[in-house]
Amino acid sequence: MEGIAVALKSAEDVKAVAAELRRNTRTNLFYCAWVMQYESALRISDLLTLTWSQFSAGKTHIEV
Repeated sequence: MEGIAVALKSAEDVKAVAAELRRNTRTNLFYCAWVMQYESALRISDLLTLTWSQFSAGKTHIEV
């Protein structure tokens, strides 16, 4: 799981790839799948940076 956070690109790179996918497809199916997997990777990278102290002592919200 360590490589997931490292493999993420900058927002500018993501926008460039998304624009290219929009230009070169007849449907938006591949574009939607690509965006969904990128968002999933972002959530995983956020999850990897969480620590126990953000959840401890009966806290109901994560401190970011």
